[in-house]
Amino acid sequence: KFRVYASKRATRKLFTIAPEDGTLAPEEDSRVEVTFLSHRELRLKDNKDVRVQIMDGRSGEVVETFPLSISARSVFSKTRTVPMRGINFGAVQYGEERERSFEVKNDGEFDFNLQVVALNSDDDKALLERVEKDAAAAREGVAVDTSEDGAPPTGPIELGRFTVEPQGAVVPPGTSAQFTVKFAAEG
Repeated sequence: KFRVYASKRATRKLFTIAPEDGTLAPEEDSRVEVTFLSHRELRLKDNKDVRVQIMDGRSGEVVETFPLSISARSVFSKTRTVPMRGINFGAVQYGEERERSFEVKNDGEFDFNLQVVALNSDDDKALLERVEKDAAAAREGVAVDTSEDGAPPTGPIELGRFTVEPQGAVVPPGTSAQFTVKFAAEG
């Protein structure tokens, strides 16, 4: 018999172990999955709080206990928008257009998808529902499938008198995405 467990409460919150215990026949192997999920930035190096107990199959007596050495790191996306104070179109004469730009920089370690949507639009609601669903799954320790995410739309999006192009981008680490905003001073 075997048992795999986290010895400290704080560690139990970070790891899901499946299966936690089992019975093995002689010369038999078993695969145990240890899943790490943190809701804050965290670094573990050679953490030995996850332990394996080997027990006698008949008596249940613990024969051996040893730690698993685990290293893991969780990080958040790090982004910044330039200019930081927003964009100002100033006075624009009726019938004319003025163009400004901003960029979103990825100072993190992973690609991220970015999409401009109208507040309270169907796209906004769909994205919000997806984010909430993914967050709930992550809280329960369920892996989030991003294989169907695809690239965000790249064409322009009209938001009242403003047009933003592109509507979205995939921003790799250490790079930025440039967006152009046009303001049309009309009716």
